[in-house]
Amino acid sequence: MNEAPVHYIEARAFSYSTEDPVKVKKALSLFLPEDVKIKKEVMEGNFGNEILVLKSKIEKSKEIKNLTSFLLDSLTDYELSEVLEKLEERVSEDCSFYLRFDKQKAYKGNISLTEKGDAILLRFKIAAYPAKKRKAIKNVEDLFSI
Repeated sequence: MNEAPVHYIEARAFSYSTEDPVKVKKALSLFLPEDVKIKKEVMEGNFGNEILVLKSKIEKSKEIKNLTSFLLDSLTDYELSEVLEKLEERVSEDCSFYLRFDKQKAYKGNISLTEKGDAILLRFKIAAYPAKKRKAIKNVEDLFSI
């Protein structure tokens, strides 16, 4: 794995009223170091239902490297090539890189990319100098090259 600078990684999942928040927290925890705190925030859905937002932030370089290595080891070559092919869509103008993972599979301990909205979202804040999308894409290519 090449070293590409990442300022931090945010992990987030929604627990809807039909879901057990403990199970959603377990699924989210698959992507987090043991001692990282998970914050909870209550939001109101479109129909007045309660949605619990579980989120955490990884800022230590060793933990960022560990998560990146874990993803590289867990994703299939096909998934990695899909990520690299779609970097234009996955990297924003503010140099954030997004990955979505299947929440149900994560609960069972499996890592699988998804395009669904009901997912675990990882947002990598990519360090790019200058802070341009093109430079951030290059850094993500370096980080996730197989």
